[in-house]
Amino acid sequence: MRAAIVAAVLLAAGRVAPSEAQWHIGVGIGRDVYSGVSRGHVENGSSSFRPYRPLIWSLRIEVPGSHPRLSLDVRYSTPDIGLTGGDVTLIPHGSFLEMAGAAPTVAWTLLRLTSGVTIEGETGPIVERWRVQDVDDRTLIGAEGGLALRIELGGRFAARFSGRVAVTPESPLSGALIDGYAPRAGWRRGLEGTVLLRL
Repeated sequence: MRAAIVAAVLLAAGRVAPSEAQWHIGVGIGRDVYSGVSRGHVENGSSSFRPYRPLIWSLRIEVPGSHPRLSLDVRYSTPDIGLTGGDVTLIPHGSFLEMAGAAPTVAWTLLRLTSGVTIEGETGPIVERWRVQDVDDRTLIGAEGGLALRIELGGRFAARFSGRVAVTPESPLSGALIDGYAPRAGWRRGLEGTVLLRL
């Protein structure tokens, strides 16, 4: 009898809620702001070539029943190159860059505001393939971390609003810079909104 009670308790403790026992897939859109990437000197100080505030499209897949939550973000963007120096930013017309990347992440609940609203922490590596016009493609590896507000919308849908900080030790513009500019690590911060569907 005692063994049956222990088994029942262990079974209940390990039970996964139905909403967590299903795959979640979502589409997101966000924007990143870069710093670093390159550095050069001009008469009045320093300047930098960098991807200029690209719009990021993403596909998110979350593993069912995982604690902490495991997921994979696949991202794509076509940033312009901006030349920033002082209070002036010059942006040539047309896209010279293309980025496709993947970010496997681990997320955990930091705070449960209500039964359907939580704040999560998230971290993981990033792998990106950068294509620069007239230059060989580059594969960059980095890391990112951030916070997310997750809201259950009822039915099969949920919304996720996240802010993140990421870095790649190598510059995505290495090999594509003009004389007088040196590559730097690529720092960025970004905001993203995602709508998730429970399958």
